[in-house]
Amino acid sequence: MKKKNSKTTKRKKWLILALLLLLVSIVGGGLYWYFSSKTEEKTATVVAGSFLPEGKDAAAMTNDEIATYAQAQVDASQFQMIIGSEIQVDSQDDSSDLYIQNPPTNAYPIAVTITLDDGTVVYSSGAIAVGYEVKNATLDTHLDAGTYTGTALFKLYDAETSEAKGQVAATVSFTVT
Repeated sequence: MKKKNSKTTKRKKWLILALLLLLVSIVGGGLYWYFSSKTEEKTATVVAGSFLPEGKDAAAMTNDEIATYAQAQVDASQFQMIIGSEIQVDSQDDSSDLYIQNPPTNAYPIAVTITLDDGTVVYSSGAIAVGYEVKNATLDTHLDAGTYTGTALFKLYDAETSEAKGQVAATVSFTVT
């Protein structure tokens, strides 16, 4: 009986070992297939030889030309706002010493609207081209004697398309006598 048990035990051990080997090979094969099929597809663009002709007269830009171009782009994006922030106004005829300038270094024409803190628009400049200025403007709205504060809103425009390019604001004060 011992021989039979020992034979049965050996068979069971071999059967378990064979099943474990089969399980390991199935898991290993599955992992290999999973990771080997995960390669990313890469697409390539094929350009026909006749699509782009050979170069003839083109030359690379020099470092100085690139720097000049880059500086022109920076200059075009900068804006200098000039306005007298303390404005004296004559209450009799609404004349003032208002001073607004669009310096020649700016890239865009501007339009300036001055609004008091209560929302009243007291002056609108219309278009001011680069290199032009407003001096001693008459206010659009009469103000009684007193002191007022407000905001001057500078709107920048593209000279060719009249498209708004941005805006900048400054605080101003009026002394009306």
